[in-house]
Amino acid sequence: MPSEVITERGKTLFDVSAGICFSAGRWYGGFSAMHLAQPYLTSSQNETNRLRRLFTVNAGGEIPVRQGKLLIRPHAALLTQHDRLIIQSGLSVSYRELLLGLSVWNIRSGFFVVEPSAGWKTGIVTFTISYNYNIAGNYDYLQGAAIVKAGVKISVNNVEKRKPVHIINIPEL
Repeated sequence: MPSEVITERGKTLFDVSAGICFSAGRWYGGFSAMHLAQPYLTSSQNETNRLRRLFTVNAGGEIPVRQGKLLIRPHAALLTQHDRLIIQSGLSVSYRELLLGLSVWNIRSGFFVVEPSAGWKTGIVTFTISYNYNIAGNYDYLQGAAIVKAGVKISVNNVEKRKPVHIINIPEL
C-alpha cells in the first residue's frame, strides 16, 4: 500500500464557494455550494484525497413569545457531499441573556449525533459552548466520539442594508 511523507510545512490550496441567503420577516433560507474547485488534499493527486463538493440547503426562523422576551429559533439543514447525505435539525431558545439549544445530526449511514448547547449574550457579543456526542450508528467512523466546541459571535445590528441604485434614462434619438 503506498504511503506519503507528511511534512510540517503547510500547503495552500485554491478553492471556491458560493451561496445565497433569503430572508422575509423572521424567517430565512439559503443554499450554498462549497469546494467548487475540488482541490486535492495531498500531492499524490489520488481521487480518494480529493475534497468533494458540498451542497447545503438551510432554513430557520425566530418566533417571539411573551412580548419578545422569549425567542424560539427552529432551524434545519440538508447537506450532501459525494455519497453522504446529512440531515440536521434543531431548536434554540433564548430568554434575556441566556441561550439553550439542541440539535440532532443524522448521516444516511446511520450515524446519529445529539448536540446540546448553552450560551450567554451580552450586547453585541455572544459566548456559546456545545457538546456533540455520537449516540448511534457507525462506531468505526467516530467511536463514542464527544466533541466540545466553544465560540464567540459578534453581531452588528441596525446596519443599513439597502443601497440606492440610480438609473439614468437616456432618451431615444
